[in-house]
Amino acid sequence: MKTFSDALGTGEFYPDLPQFPFTDLLGKPFIMVDARILPNLQTDYGSHDAALMLFREIDDTEKSSDFTTISSGQVVVVRVKEALSRKLLPLICTPVKAEAGYYNLT
Repeated sequence: MKTFSDALGTGEFYPDLPQFPFTDLLGKPFIMVDARILPNLQTDYGSHDAALMLFREIDDTEKSSDFTTISSGQVVVVRVKEALSRKLLPLICTPVKAEAGYYNLT
């Protein structure tokens, strides 16, 4: 019989990979390889869902450029939830900040 860790993993999200702030990625295309939703994440701005994302440089076939990022922007979280529920990953995406001030993935 399997353990929870065997079946579901340890619960960590690629802990050995570099982490970059979402805002540092704006305007650059990447491949979103994997993602996870963190429900009710506590931040300085209150409690809300956040999206942990595993990105890869588009031209990297060796996976050496993989890194993670996090965003609690509502539009980003909704779009990541939809991609996960529809099992669409991997997808090419470009993190952007819309003129209205919210973050998005195009």
